[in-house]
Amino acid sequence: MAAIIPHNDAWMRARDRYVEDLSREEKALYETASPESIFYDASAAEKLHASSSASLKIAEKLQPMIAAIEQYGKALDVYANAYPLVLSPLWGSIRVVLHLAREFGKYFERVVDMFATIGDLLPRFRV
Repeated sequence: MAAIIPHNDAWMRARDRYVEDLSREEKALYETASPESIFYDASAAEKLHASSSASLKIAEKLQPMIAAIEQYGKALDVYANAYPLVLSPLWGSIRVVLHLAREFGKYFERVVDMFATIGDLLPRFRV
């Protein structure tokens, strides 16, 4: 019958195998890493990106216009069907761009929400 390996031993062996493949600089980062420092670094990177990202600033400014155009989307679909040879490709392209712009804004909101959730859960992992 096989011996039962405690979870800690298996975890330590897996961690040791992982650390063996790291460079000296990566090992130094790994040894000093904690959940709090990782969360802090990720939050700082997100804030830096939010303050310096031109695409994010443009997306935030465009959100009201995108919402307004989407309100009239069904009506414009009817117009596009009235003369489909010209209007369908044009309106279809606009709808794709509007959809991508809306999802781009949602993506960053989800990332920020994810970081907030991680920050709330970090105290549970304190050893």
